[in-house]
Amino acid sequence: MAVVGFFLVTAAWALADPILSGPDEPAHLIRAEAIVRGQLIGTSVYSQAGNPNTSVLVPGFLQGSNGLPYWCFIFNPNTTATCAPPLVGPDHLIRLPTYVGHYPPLYYAVVGLPSLADAGKSGVYWMRLASALVNALLLGSAVWLALRRSRLLALAVLVAATPTVIYYAGSVNPNGMEMTSAVCFWCAVGLLTMPWPGAVQRAELSLAAVSGALLALSRGLSPVWVVVAVAAALSAGDRVRMRGLARRHGARIAAAALLVAAAAAAAWIVLAHGLEELGFPNHESYGLLFRHAVSATPHYLSEMVGF
Repeated sequence: MAVVGFFLVTAAWALADPILSGPDEPAHLIRAEAIVRGQLIGTSVYSQAGNPNTSVLVPGFLQGSNGLPYWCFIFNPNTTATCAPPLVGPDHLIRLPTYVGHYPPLYYAVVGLPSLADAGKSGVYWMRLASALVNALLLGSAVWLALRRSRLLALAVLVAATPTVIYYAGSVNPNGMEMTSAVCFWCAVGLLTMPWPGAVQRAELSLAAVSGALLALSRGLSPVWVVVAVAAALSAGDRVRMRGLARRHGARIAAAALLVAAAAAAAWIVLAHGLEELGFPNHESYGLLFRHAVSATPHYLSEMVGF
């Protein structure tokens, strides 16, 4: 029931939100359309501002998707989405740039599949619904895990599923899967290591491995959050319970699967230059960047809920 509930609310956003209006959605759409057509990265190019992009072949209807006219209503609460021009273009594939061309391909390979059957505007909504389904499965699994131990913990999952999480979950954007898989993974590792009553079930181990793998392969920095979650669980967990887990064959298999996913994510970052498009300014020291991140925390906290 939790999966159905989450899917309904994320699908509502997916269908009601104006096309291309999700955060960075045009760039992610281009990436997804290219991935399912066999273009793992594309050709390296640079924007007019000198930022690294990749050029890929995608359906022609996206030819104006990176243009400002399509965003005429964004940040303008008194302007409706009818100000945007029609999304039309040639029937053949055209070459377009995207600034997320080095992001890990897993998410795009999944949500891009509907575009192979419907390479047009309506196909974008099917892609959004595919994303909504993946994210609903992860959030619903987190609720299921929590209810096995505590209703209060299940309430915490609902609190963690803020409007921002739901909104991203219903758009074509790997940030959504990064958020929902993180919620599920934190629940899973917490339940595995904390001194809860009852034995650890195989399904809990499987969800820990799957959600952790999806988190690691979501975005360029996602493996960091896997390490943080595991470190937190190991430092705060019950020693007796963790020793028992270490002796279980299923737990070792789950851990091995997670390590393979993390290794694949690290390999992508190194070999495919997965952090290239994050745009770290090379003229600023790490200390200055760290202080800037800390000072922006109140803004980040508000964005976690809704902006």
